[in-house]
Amino acid sequence: MKITYRQRLVIITTCLSVFLVSVCVFIYYRYTYNIVMDGISKNLVNATNMMRFSLDDSDIERIKRLKSKISPLLSYSDSDIAILKKGGIVTGLAEDARQNIEKDADFLFLVDKIRKLALQTGDPLSIKDTEYDPQKLHDYIAKGVVVPYITYFDSKYSEYKLSQTIIAPVYQDTGDIKGNSPGTTWVSSISDEHIDDYKVYVNDKLFTDEFYTALFSGTPIFDKNGKFIAYLGCDYPAGGEIQKLENLKKTSYLLVFISVFVGLALSVAVSKRMSGSLKKLTDAADNIKNNNYDVIVNIPDKDEFGRLGDAFNNMAQSVKSTTTELKSSNERLMSLTADMHDGVGAVLTSIQIATRKENSLNIDNVHTLAKQGMSEIRFLMDAMEYETCTFELLFEGIGILAADILKPVGVSFEFIYEGDTGYVIPFQLYLDVQRIAREAFTNIIKHSDADRCLTELFLSDDSIRLSISDNGHPLRKPLTESGGKGLKNISYRAIRYNGTFSSERTGDGFSLRLHLPIPKNII
Repeated sequence: MKITYRQRLVIITTCLSVFLVSVCVFIYYRYTYNIVMDGISKNLVNATNMMRFSLDDSDIERIKRLKSKISPLLSYSDSDIAILKKGGIVTGLAEDARQNIEKDADFLFLVDKIRKLALQTGDPLSIKDTEYDPQKLHDYIAKGVVVPYITYFDSKYSEYKLSQTIIAPVYQDTGDIKGNSPGTTWVSSISDEHIDDYKVYVNDKLFTDEFYTALFSGTPIFDKNGKFIAYLGCDYPAGGEIQKLENLKKTSYLLVFISVFVGLALSVAVSKRMSGSLKKLTDAADNIKNNNYDVIVNIPDKDEFGRLGDAFNNMAQSVKSTTTELKSSNERLMSLTADMHDGVGAVLTSIQIATRKENSLNIDNVHTLAKQGMSEIRFLMDAMEYETCTFELLFEGIGILAADILKPVGVSFEFIYEGDTGYVIPFQLYLDVQRIAREAFTNIIKHSDADRCLTELFLSDDSIRLSISDNGHPLRKPLTESGGKGLKNISYRAIRYNGTFSSERTGDGFSLRLHLPIPKNII
């Protein structure tokens, strides 16, 4: 199944949607968490206030008396201080001292009262127990009953703000729930700003110990004179709610992780495939920039990128074709320009030689040669327009060249030709054979004393054979020493057609022979 570009965008959009949904789930978790914690905090504030208002003046006096009894009995060793520094809990009372405090009438009264207050914070609140039922309290704590306790701060250890328990619901006899006994000490987490503030302070950070995971709150207790006496703390065992929230949190994190992982994986895979197509197009463009027009972009997908790749391939072939045509036209133009230079140069040479040999300016000859030069220019201009010509036009042109070049200097010309006059040959081949003949005729009048020239032109087996010979005497100097480039140019033109060229000097004159295959297409 082929996936289109639009479908890929749908996949990416879907991945982003999944990611956004996961983020929303996480936000919902945080929102739910905050709502639950705010609800617990409000209930905790209400329960703490209820307990504080339930402590009358006589209860406060009992707390003051217990505080005065416990404080002198507290002592800590260096190891105890080390434990406290690390956040641990120690018992500052000796065992016998603790047992005596737990038998004290004030202690027993206050323990019984805060137990009943704890029960009144449970569910259902309509039950107002007058007697302590440990099993019911146990069940209520499991459901989230508020657990109160009363502590104070011993000024003897000002270096560390130590919270020392006065009263806590200790249930050592029944064995169902155990709490902090009198004199239990830990480093307080309550800041000084909350000690004198007649409000309920709620610490929104959960703490976990061997009893439960809970939120805790606290409020100062003052006597009737407004003096700070102790601190009423309340723990809300929120294990059930917290566990549900933790499960929701884990699920949210897991969902976010999975969504991110899957979204990234799919996005990378899809974008890699998309970028792979773009890279192929970019590399192909670089190749074309470096004049490599044979590059082919292979994008197997039939989506928008696939169609773009096909269009790019067509463009590359079109650019290659256009460039080839331009190159061909440019080379042809350069060749024609060179031929024009050679042709006009040959005419001027003929004028120079004619005037030198006659030792006077022959106006008729000069007029004839000038006319020949104009014909040469018109001939080359026609060559820029036409691509082919016939064999008949070729031998007629050579005959005209012989008449124009050899006749004015008194060299007789015999021309033998044979072949299909209607045979079509490339115009460039026509030009090159013309130039070879012109170069040979010019060499005859420049470098020999010949008075006769024989030219033979044959067309057969898709090739042209040309032979030009004269009866001139051997040259005074070889052509290679005289500075001429005629034979080199003739040889070069023959090589262009994979043809052959030979020349020979004898006592009877000079001759050259060429065999030129006729190409089907020549640049």
